[in-house]
Amino acid sequence: MGTYRRGGLSDAVRVALSTVLAISFGIFVVALIPLYDLLDPDADSSLLIAYAVACLGVILAVVLAIERVLGRIRAGRAIGWAPMVAVPVLAESWLAGLLVALVLVSI
Repeated sequence: MGTYRRGGLSDAVRVALSTVLAISFGIFVVALIPLYDLLDPDADSSLLIAYAVACLGVILAVVLAIERVLGRIRAGRAIGWAPMVAVPVLAESWLAGLLVALVLVSI
């Protein structure tokens, strides 16, 4: 595994692009969370736990992305696409909240 040096215009562009993509996907996921209400049209069950699971997943994705970037800075490596680690975590957190909502509606 080669070592990468930090800096340069290409690294700055990759960091900016990956950060914008990760933040955009995060906003998209947060906007999709209210769709859980479509599973329960009569509003018989409380979906608070499903919302909490999804929101905690979003917070975890942000913390994970920040940790990855800071780890690369401390190691003196190029940051590059490190913020993109948040994207699969965001998708999984929305799906986990959806699964919790499905369980809450079914009981």
